[in-house]
Amino acid sequence: MQTAAKKPLDFDYATLPWLDKILREIDRYVASVETDPAAQHKLRGQLLFFMHNGYVVLERAIEPELIDAYLADVYDLFDQRCLSVMISAGYNQYSTIRDFKDKDYYRHGLRIIDFHNSSIAAKKLSLHRNLARFLGHIFREAPVVMQSLTFMKSTQQEIHQDHAYVIAETPSHLAASWIALEDIDPKSGPLMYYAGSHANPMFDWGDGMFRTANSTKNENQFAEWIHQRSKERGLPLQHHTPRKGDVLIWHGTLGHGGALATDPSLTRKSYVTHYSTMSGFTHDYRDKNMKPFAYEYNGGFVYRHPQHPEDEDFYKRGAKF
Repeated sequence: MQTAAKKPLDFDYATLPWLDKILREIDRYVASVETDPAAQHKLRGQLLFFMHNGYVVLERAIEPELIDAYLADVYDLFDQRCLSVMISAGYNQYSTIRDFKDKDYYRHGLRIIDFHNSSIAAKKLSLHRNLARFLGHIFREAPVVMQSLTFMKSTQQEIHQDHAYVIAETPSHLAASWIALEDIDPKSGPLMYYAGSHANPMFDWGDGMFRTANSTKNENQFAEWIHQRSKERGLPLQHHTPRKGDVLIWHGTLGHGGALATDPSLTRKSYVTHYSTMSGFTHDYRDKNMKPFAYEYNGGFVYRHPQHPEDEDFYKRGAKF
C-alpha cells in the first residue's frame, strides 16, 4: 500500500514576510538550545522583547547572599584603601582608592571602576549563570567582561548611549547589565531609559559616532539628540525601580541615564558591567599590547588586570558561591 505524503505543517519559509522569517529563525534557535517547552516559550519572549525594546529585565536573577558578599567586599575596600582600584568622582577625575583624598564614597556620580578584578564576588555577579546564559543567546558567542562600575548613589547622568564611550574592537558587540544591589526607591534617582531607542539614528560627534579628542560636539548635544529622536518616534522614557537581585540587560545603543534624586539622602546601590565578545574584544582596554589572561565563569570570560595582577581576587568572599 502506498503511504500518503505528509502535508506540510508550516508555510514555505521562502514565501514568508521578512518579520515572520525573523520569528521562525528565533523559534529554530530557541528549539536548538532549550528542550523544555516552557523554557523555550520564556526565552522566545525575552529575545523578542530585547529585539524590540533594546533591554530585558531578569527578575530575582541574583541570589541576595552573593550581593551581600559583594557589598561586604565594597565596604572593606572603603575601610582598607589598600588596593590600586580606580575611583572616579566626575568626568575625567580618576585616582586610585589609595590616593583618593575624600573618604565620602556616597556622592552622586561617584563610581568604583573594575572592582571585579579584586573581588571574586564581583566576577560572579558579572558572569552569573543567568546573565552569562542570556548574553550568550543575544551574542550567540561567549561574552567577555569589558568593564565594571559600582555606584552607591545615583549617577544623575544625562541620557547617553554606551557605544560612544565603551568601544570594542568590533563596536557593535556591546551590551550591559545593571544589577540592583538593594531595593531601589523612586526618589533615589533611578536608572532611566527610552525603550526602543537602540534603533535611533546615530549621533554624529563631528568626527563619527564615537566620542574622541577630536569631536566637535559635546555630551549635552548628544543627550539632546537622543531626547529629540526618541520623542519623534513616540518612545516612552521609563524609570527603573527594581528589587534587590533584579537585573536589567541592555543593548549597547539604548539611550539611558540617571534620574535626578528627589531625596539626595537615599542610596541607589548598583553594579554595572559592560560586555563584548571574545572575537570583538581580544585585548583588555587597559593594555592593548598585552595578550590577556582570561578566567572562565559560566561560559563567559573576564580578563585579569594587566597592570596589577597582585590585586586579583584579593577579596575572596565570593569563592563559596
